[in-house]
Amino acid sequence: MASELLPHDRDVLRLRLGLDDGIMRTTREIIEICGGNLSTSEVRLTEQRAYKKLRAPYSVANYQLIAFLDFAGIDQSSMTRF
Repeated sequence: MASELLPHDRDVLRLRLGLDDGIMRTTREIIEICGGNLSTSEVRLTEQRAYKKLRAPYSVANYQLIAFLDFAGIDQSSMTRF
């Protein structure tokens, strides 16, 4: 995932999904962590852009993200599709 996303996109997605510590954060929490420099729409757009890159057929991380979601017990059908 790190090689396919911009650092900002990667950080937002890691916070949103709780990849580091298992705590999924809301857009407002992400804004607070980033120092208030983002708006809610910017966080959502960043998340959408990251998902789009990871879902691309050429994405190496596509399989790894799906495997992580399965391992974490997250139902993929409940996730928002962009």
